[in-house]
Amino acid sequence: MPRIASIKSIRAQIAALEAKAKKIETAHKPGVAQVLALMKKYKLKVADLSSAPKSTKKVTKASATKKTKKRSIKKAAVKYRDDNGNTWTGRGLAPKWLKAAEKAGQKRDTFLV
Repeated sequence: MPRIASIKSIRAQIAALEAKAKKIETAHKPGVAQVLALMKKYKLKVADLSSAPKSTKKVTKASATKKTKKRSIKKAAVKYRDDNGNTWTGRGLAPKWLKAAEKAGQKRDTFLV
């Protein structure tokens, strides 16, 4: 017959394993232990941390100019237009309206703006 452990011994094992798990979790995150120690030292709560200023980093004139500038994308000027108001910049594949007109015998130069 297998021996059945008492509830007290099982609860003691659970407590020991939880303590061991907590120790392992803090060992993988060494900063957590330091933060907890500082929180205990200064009697801080998690709510106090959420009301802290978002950034303590000082912005200097040099670091402010190092920010990446957004490139302005210039739209290409229209080079071709037909009587119906269809336009094409001359970049990429020719549009269907221009291909159809060329198939009909018109030259591309007749649509230049």
